[in-house]
Amino acid sequence: MSAAGVIPHNKTCARERGGRSRRYRCSADLAVSVDAYFACREQDGGLTSMADLCAFLGFADRGALVAYSKRGPRFRRIYKRAKLRMEIDRHDRLIDPARFSRSLIFDLRLNYGWNRKAKAREAERQRSLLRSPEWQR
Repeated sequence: MSAAGVIPHNKTCARERGGRSRRYRCSADLAVSVDAYFACREQDGGLTSMADLCAFLGFADRGALVAYSKRGPRFRRIYKRAKLRMEIDRHDRLIDPARFSRSLIFDLRLNYGWNRKAKAREAERQRSLLRSPEWQR
């Protein structure tokens, strides 16, 4: 401390310089917590969501999980796997008449890149290939 009672800038604590410490120091701890989230949702039959996952993990917002995904390939793999598991859950609900909701279609298009036009173009491309002379022999 200086004579005036002010802490010099270079002597501030780590918490003031860089924020609070990380909740998950290694990817294995994060993976265990993400798996626990999905186990809980499977048990109670609830709908999974990124916001709910982040709350379960103890994050204040979704951006924290995205920030973890940028920490390296292992963290990125956990994030992608969680998102894929949510997409699979939406797809299963889409097929099951008892759990179907129109909002699932909107969610899959908006958050998971499902696009009816792209599928239609791909189907048309396949039909044109089947009509080509090489395939009709």
